[in-house]
Amino acid sequence: MNPDEMKKRADLRHCYLSDAATRTESLRTVGVTPEHTPEVYKTILEYTERAHEQWGSQQDFDFIPTPPGTVLDYGQFHFQVVPLRGHTNGQCGLYEPEHRLFFCGDQIMTDIVPIVCTQYKNWGMLKSYLNSLDEMKHKYADCRFLSAHGGPIRDICREADRVILGYMDKCMIMKHVLEENGGKLTTRDVGVRAYGRSLGPPDYQHFMSCTQIWVKTFSCLEYLYGEGFIRRSEKDGILYWEALHE
Repeated sequence: MNPDEMKKRADLRHCYLSDAATRTESLRTVGVTPEHTPEVYKTILEYTERAHEQWGSQQDFDFIPTPPGTVLDYGQFHFQVVPLRGHTNGQCGLYEPEHRLFFCGDQIMTDIVPIVCTQYKNWGMLKSYLNSLDEMKHKYADCRFLSAHGGPIRDICREADRVILGYMDKCMIMKHVLEENGGKLTTRDVGVRAYGRSLGPPDYQHFMSCTQIWVKTFSCLEYLYGEGFIRRSEKDGILYWEALHE
């Protein structure tokens, strides 16, 4: 595994597998707090505890450090470990130049727009993801892509463009949400409007999709902020977003 996957456990920030303190901090970041959204906060916290008990905590484990640049030899196959930062902080792919094979993990798959998993400021994860997809289109376009979900991807340009356009569409929706609101909104507020969700607490069946929506919303907002399209501020551990005003 790429050691960067362990850096701050970026993919657990929004997740029920993290510890109780991290879960509480993560909820506060998106705007779910006992002061501002008591019912939602209480419900989500109960759900995360329930899920944590069901699936167990993510403990440290032994692994062989395999950073980008490593070559893994298997008989006639010689896989180069290439960085694909985006879906997760340490996401990598396995590229076999002679046989033109590319194992791309969860970085891209058919019919799905993968989630960029982080709630950390200034990491630029979505921008890295989009750059990675662009590189896959141009540098590895003639490869047969094998993803972790679904069948082989034979037209990487089409699939990469589908994902890129999907994210750009969500970014524009969120930008318009902020412009129409005229004030500051939390990540959850923007996500509710962008995805057409209820302001109330979800049922247990849907709460995990809420945490996924929050990180996807954060990734889009952080991208818009990094590109200079919106403002970001923070108060009492809660992030707020607002449109740029003339």
